[in-house]
Amino acid sequence: MADTPGDTGAGPAREPSPATPTSPPSLVTRLAQAWDILKDVGTDVQGIVEGTQSVTGRPKQVYLAGLIGTCLVFLVAMLGVGKPLDTPLTVALICFIVIALPLLVFGFATLSFEVRRGLGSHQTAMVAGLGCATSCLGELLASLAVVVGVFAVVWHINPLVALLSIGASLLTPLAYALVARPFVVRQQADQERARPGNPATPDPAP
Repeated sequence: MADTPGDTGAGPAREPSPATPTSPPSLVTRLAQAWDILKDVGTDVQGIVEGTQSVTGRPKQVYLAGLIGTCLVFLVAMLGVGKPLDTPLTVALICFIVIALPLLVFGFATLSFEVRRGLGSHQTAMVAGLGCATSCLGELLASLAVVVGVFAVVWHINPLVALLSIGASLLTPLAYALVARPFVVRQQADQERARPGNPATPDPAP
């Protein structure tokens, strides 16, 4: 019997079965994965500690130690202030304790070790990352927090003096530039006259 039009001789086309949704990992699986990550980090940290040596006297260490001392001095002074604290002192307390001190202490601890040879590429990358984080957080962000905290304390004492300190901070670089400019111009003129081939330069005696 002849095939009817449209009859291909094959069975009816099957519709694709819907994809079976995958169940999210259980809490036990997630905890196991987190534990594996912590073990890997602990291994890397142990290798870094074994491949480093303690150092002291770095300029950045002195700088961070000075900021830590500044925070402690202001915190001790704030202990004698009666409660409740006003808004400026609350801002200063947050800047010193919550932001600056943790960053400064961790940054100082990071700078207290120097990497020796023998570390793997991953551990070397971790050390480089810690150095970058120390520069960005331990120095820049913590320094900004200390400046804001000191400004808040000064604002608590006298708002006018705090505003004048901002103006002085902006005008100080300009004053230094104005005082240094004549010396720079004179130095450049002396170097230009001493340059070989300059007509103003006297010929050496035969």
